Amino acid sequence: ACARALTRVLDGVLGVDVSFECASGVSAVLVSTLAFAVACEAARRLARRAFRGGHSDALALASAWLFALNPANVFYGIAYTESGFSCASFIGYLALADGWDVASGAAFGAAAAFRSNGILHVIPVSVVIAARVIESLQKRKVRAACGNALRGVVACALVVAPYVAFSAYGDAKYCQNPLFAMDNARRPWCVDSLSNAYGLLPKSMYGFLQRHYWGLGFLSSYSKRNAGNVALGAPAMILGIICVSRYFMRIASNTNVY
Repeated sequence: ACARALTRVLDGVLGVDVSFECASGVSAVLVSTLAFAVACEAARRLARRAFRGGHSDALALASAWLFALNPANVFYGIAYTESGFSCASFIGYLALADGWDVASGAAFGAAAAFRSNGILHVIPVSVVIAARVIESLQKRKVRAACGNALRGVVACALVVAPYVAFSAYGDAKYCQNPLFAMDNARRPWCVDSLSNAYGLLPKSMYGFLQRHYWGLGFLSSYSKRNAGNVALGAPAMILGIICVSRYFMRIASNTNVY
């Protein structure tokens, strides 16, 4: 849609004749750059919620600058998924912090549509909503607890929906299609196993694609040949571990998790 609109503008207004492929590439870069700008502002607002005191605005702005100037920021200005993923993720956390559980699930679902690891957002969504349910039960507000639990289920379903949809697509096209049903053409992931609850869930081809064609998998990056990249990401990982630890400590002490 963006490519078609850009083609009409260049052709009708400026008189420039461009191909649809060229317009698609340009529009993808424009959308990615716009999403990056929105992600920076969302990161600043999210950081402002986390910091309190007289220097909260300065710390929030510094956090946004650190996000914008990270070593991998080149991916935010090209036709890639990183900008959309970051934008949707930050918006999702803002919505979750404001109590808009279903909206946060929709935003995190959009993030999962950009990148498959977006389904991990289901963890903070589950933890935050579980904390709200427990708090409501402690106050003997059963109706509020049920409402929170229902919104949590809907939010979590929205988070994982894109991944499940992609898995269902692969299952229908390659596992259920008679053309691939023969033993010599059957794809390796088209077997019932624990990963798809022995047939209760769609068979996922994404893990196989990553492992077989890209050499990726759980903790596969932590190897000697990739030590440089691991060292580059170590500060962010250590900071993330510290923040997550403090987050769960706040939940355990029944203080404000935001």
